[in-house]
Amino acid sequence: MPSYRLTEPVSALSDEALRLAAELWAQARQQGRPTSSALDLDIDVILAAQALTLGAGAEIIVVTTNPRHLRQFVDARL
Repeated sequence: MPSYRLTEPVSALSDEALRLAAELWAQARQQGRPTSSALDLDIDVILAAQALTLGAGAEIIVVTTNPRHLRQFVDARL
C-alpha cells in the first residue's frame, strides 16, 4: 500500500457517528446487503458514518484499497 502523509487533523469517533453507523448497519442488513458477517465489527459502516457526520458541506477523504462496501453509504472510488 502506498504511504500517505497526514495533512489534516484526525477527528475522534463521536457518539453521533456511532449512532448513525448502527442505523446504516441495520438498513444494510434489512436490505440484504450486509458489509460484514453478523459477528464482526463492521468498520466499513463506521468509516462511512464518520465521514457522513463530519462531511456536512465538506469533502472528506477516507483512504482504502477496497471501496466496495463504503459505496453503499458514501461516494467511494479508487
